[in-house]
Amino acid sequence: KEKKKFFELKIIDTGQAGKYNSTFNTKIGNMNAVHDSNYVYRLPFKTGAGYKVVQGFFGTYSHDEKSPYAVDFKMPLGTPVHAAREGAVVGFFAKAGKGGPIESLAPFSNYVFIRHADRTIGAYHHLHKNSIIVRIGQKIERGQMIARSGSSGFSFAPHLHFEVFKTKSGTEKESLAIKFQTKENIITEPIEGKTYVAK
Repeated sequence: KEKKKFFELKIIDTGQAGKYNSTFNTKIGNMNAVHDSNYVYRLPFKTGAGYKVVQGFFGTYSHDEKSPYAVDFKMPLGTPVHAAREGAVVGFFAKAGKGGPIESLAPFSNYVFIRHADRTIGAYHHLHKNSIIVRIGQKIERGQMIARSGSSGFSFAPHLHFEVFKTKSGTEKESLAIKFQTKENIITEPIEGKTYVAK
């Protein structure tokens, strides 16, 4: 692991009382990422399975300006979740055991973050407690199972929240429009209420 020095503090006058406070914000990802808009993502579940979109692009329930291109798939608890694109695991959280339709529960979402070749991040949220079967740095193949769906964090019901984003700053991300390969065709905007089958 590489270590880098961010700053250094030095005492100039030892006769003076001193105090120091700092705040450091970081957002996983790379600000120089350029999304490959030609890439066609697979649906994030096993081949042949079909799940309904309960919230699509610009969903009014919770997909605000921070996550306009996120997609929520209705799934029973414990449904296998599969990688929509190949990459490497760069983050996960698996220990949260609570969730519900309360925004203050948002920090308790279990998730997996996968970095893609174009340096964007695929985010899989609301996963079931302790169901994640991948680890930091692990190479992931397209279609590989990574966890099981749940209802952790800010969640109205059991479902999978999937989104691709790039980092904008230490506190902000940019949600990215993506397209999916389904059993029937390629879709550029998932329609709420419609069920899509993975190819």
